[in-house]
Amino acid sequence: MQEKQLDKESMKGTIYVLLSAVCFSTGGVLIKSIPWSSITIQGIRSIFSFMLIASYMVITKRKFVWNKTVLFGAVCNTAMALTFVSATKMTTAANAIVLQFTEPIFVILLMWALYKKKPKKAAVVACAVVFAGIFLDSLSAGGMAGNLLAVFSGFTYALVMMMKSFPGADFESSLLASHVISLSIGLPSFLGETDHSAKAWICIILLGV
Repeated sequence: MQEKQLDKESMKGTIYVLLSAVCFSTGGVLIKSIPWSSITIQGIRSIFSFMLIASYMVITKRKFVWNKTVLFGAVCNTAMALTFVSATKMTTAANAIVLQFTEPIFVILLMWALYKKKPKKAAVVACAVVFAGIFLDSLSAGGMAGNLLAVFSGFTYALVMMMKSFPGADFESSLLASHVISLSIGLPSFLGETDHSAKAWICIILLGV
């Protein structure tokens, strides 16, 4: 019975990972399709994402939490999302997605630096080879600045993931606060946009959701 339950949970996790991969890939295409600046895109899509996450918290009866850890997570998530959108605009969507997923490498390095949890040599070698491989391969397919922004997005993504284990952390609350920050930053830029076609709005709504 327990093995069946574990298999069921494992399958559910695999499906979630697959859906997440589809969303990331679709996100890259949508960002490329929206004729707005990166700051505007991140700010306006945050409206629809905020509505979705807030609805989820209401349905699951999760309370909004506010403390220094939540604020730290919100700032990191804002930086992660904004640099990812900017990278996608400046380089290929594939580059931005792949380079952002250097995140596990940064988690290992940060755990080593901050908590003295030395990784095994095999893990260090694997991380070095993977990082070098995906970065060097990406240089020929997109702009250097976009690639570097994507790597920085991976670093801040690592901080977001680590934040979940910090005392007082609440991921959903950090996400909501992050959307408020993004909207505050992006709203002035939005006022200067001139293309308000149906296509742009459909893409931004889908991106937020």
